[in-house]
Amino acid sequence: MNFLRGVISVGLCSVVLATCLHAAVAVPPVGYVVSLAATDDEAEAAPATVTCRRADQVLEAYDGFPLQPGDIITSGKERVLIAFLDESAVTLDKESSIRVEAYPYPAQRKSTTVSVESGSAFFVVTPRPDGAHFMVRMRDHTIDVKGTSFLVYINWDATAGTYTSTISVTKGQVKLCTSATGANFVDIMDGTQLALTLLHKNVAGFTGADTTIQQKNLTKDQIAALEADYVNKLSVSTGKAGEINITSIAKNHYGQVITTSLKEVNGVMTKRTTTFKDGKITTEKFSETTSGGITKASLSQLYMGYKIGAKLVGNDGTATVKDGATKDLYKGTIKITSEGLRIVDATTKTGKHIVIVIGFLLDGSYQKSVSTFAAGATTGTQVTTTTGIDGKATVVTEQVTNVWTGTDFANVPGTAPVVTGGGALPPGFPAPPDFLTPGDHNVDNPTNPNPVSR
Repeated sequence: MNFLRGVISVGLCSVVLATCLHAAVAVPPVGYVVSLAATDDEAEAAPATVTCRRADQVLEAYDGFPLQPGDIITSGKERVLIAFLDESAVTLDKESSIRVEAYPYPAQRKSTTVSVESGSAFFVVTPRPDGAHFMVRMRDHTIDVKGTSFLVYINWDATAGTYTSTISVTKGQVKLCTSATGANFVDIMDGTQLALTLLHKNVAGFTGADTTIQQKNLTKDQIAALEADYVNKLSVSTGKAGEINITSIAKNHYGQVITTSLKEVNGVMTKRTTTFKDGKITTEKFSETTSGGITKASLSQLYMGYKIGAKLVGNDGTATVKDGATKDLYKGTIKITSEGLRIVDATTKTGKHIVIVIGFLLDGSYQKSVSTFAAGATTGTQVTTTTGIDGKATVVTEQVTNVWTGTDFANVPGTAPVVTGGGALPPGFPAPPDFLTPGDHNVDNPTNPNPVSR
């Protein structure tokens, strides 16, 4: 198996975004940018870069970057969290953009306005009093929110002259206004998805402007699938001497609960912890601390019966691996490559050798490999599990030689790997729904359309 072929960044140990622009903020921040642990469909060939356009400047939005009204945040190759002071959360999909137009709440009882400039974003808005609604603007429509969660996806087709937006409400209710005054509106209840297609007047070959609205009801499983990977719970607290603590909770495609905690002091990230839980079991905890410009990290992980522990300075460190079945204790090294790949290479006192490699692939699948060798042996067994974004796993068991090529072990000549797979989805995870989602990009022809009066 060429394990490293196309391997990309593992967000569980993502490097903190550049902090070269920790300039003093002229006005009090209304929220912060937080990088998220990568999910399986976010794996890319290069690390993410999040930018903030502020007036005539383009800044790199590091972890804990303070937001001001007027800022335009654009994500890179991974999702990013916008954590507002009132604990409303916006998960910005990769290669998407959002503008913070006005955010006086909670300091003032006034309405908040943000606009989705491109791509898609998942909103979880804290309940608001009258006069302090949360307004989400699109090109020709506005969503009026008092407290709910929903997904917005927009697409502009310049060739056809159409602007399509999809609004999926997973909890609560929003009001879609089709004019600036709100005179024309549609109430969208939870479990409802609308697709709006607007035909613009100023496109050559088209006459008149028209908006069509199509509706589809969502099942509970589809709602759960929509909410997967997005932050659905957030806490933000500020302390003395410039201390800020942000904690977000999300659930990935496999039903694991991901908790990310960030501590920042005077604009500098000092500690970051990401924890993955599968049910009541903690499958992984990765913590980073930064002091004096040096980042140190610790890792604990349960994986295929092995308990992994590691300490890192930068991208290299020491690691231990305990085999839960044989009780063997391996000691060795861990390395995180520039692509984010993890490689643990360790031996026991008796000479047994193990190599564990974990990473994502370009197609969005997740690959994990364990190679074991008896003491003094040059031939061992490698078990590689590749899990697709649909949750189905393929397992390849093969014989390999104890020669590390920099990308993989060499296969033993004359042996054929044994392939098994196509298993069912993990318990509790709904099958991917066939309905309007940002990933499907099929909003131009939504299934089961039902006209909605305005």
